[in-house]
Amino acid sequence: MSGSARNFSLLGFLALAWGSSNILIKLAVATMPPLTIAALRIVCALLPLLVLARMTRAPLPRQLSTWRALLPLSLFGYVLPPCLIAFGQQRIDAGVTSIAIGAVPIFTALLTQLFVRTERLSPLAVLGLLLGFAGIVVLVGPSALHDLGRSFTGFAAVIAAAFSYALTNVFARATRGLGLAAAGSAVLLGASAILAPACLVFERAWSIEPSTRSALATIALGLISTGTGLILFFKLFERTGPTFVSTANYLTPAVGVALAVSVLSEPLSWTAVLALACILVGVGAVGLARDR
Repeated sequence: MSGSARNFSLLGFLALAWGSSNILIKLAVATMPPLTIAALRIVCALLPLLVLARMTRAPLPRQLSTWRALLPLSLFGYVLPPCLIAFGQQRIDAGVTSIAIGAVPIFTALLTQLFVRTERLSPLAVLGLLLGFAGIVVLVGPSALHDLGRSFTGFAAVIAAAFSYALTNVFARATRGLGLAAAGSAVLLGASAILAPACLVFERAWSIEPSTRSALATIALGLISTGTGLILFFKLFERTGPTFVSTANYLTPAVGVALAVSVLSEPLSWTAVLALACILVGVGAVGLARDR
């Protein structure tokens, strides 16, 4: 297989790993609560990272200052989003969740402008941000705003998760020089240290009786979507650079919606299609403006 074909194969596997996460969460929340799902997900995600660390002989960070620097990544990337998404999917569809999470690059661009301020936003980037936020408004829709209970709470939780992921992208500079295996393992260990006691205290995880399908979905979520997805992302980033990897921002929401419709038989409304289009075009505009 040529280098180009291998890169596109890795990109396809990455989009599938990330895009399948929301249907796996939907299956998991049927009989399991959010904190327990998040904790089991992160613990399972640790396994491929620890195996990689062992194979590459990558040591974990030894300085306390490094662990403190990585803590925001653990919290905003692997504690809050998994909990918020699982909570949200108790109330809204997996396909809708995939579209909302697709707005992560929009939030990332906004936060980078606010906190990093490396350059002024171009008109194209501003247009992309406006389209992205328009997509979120269309996705939530007037019907959800009228229903300030179950569905609106689900939307709010998932959008908060997207914002949290964007914060992680801003904090990601703390991993420079550590390497994938060391940084990934350390970040997931930090998240596990928070989530494991939380699910025991607040959800009495030992008393939960999940269905086999929910348990297997949660394990697959950790091993494939989170753990293997993280390895694929950094491997592809190493081989191709940020521009090619950013293509996953287009593929992942579309894959998530397609899987939700085909596997879970979820309905796909015209407003969801319009929201997906707005967000993807917005992400594309922001990406083009950044690369110029």
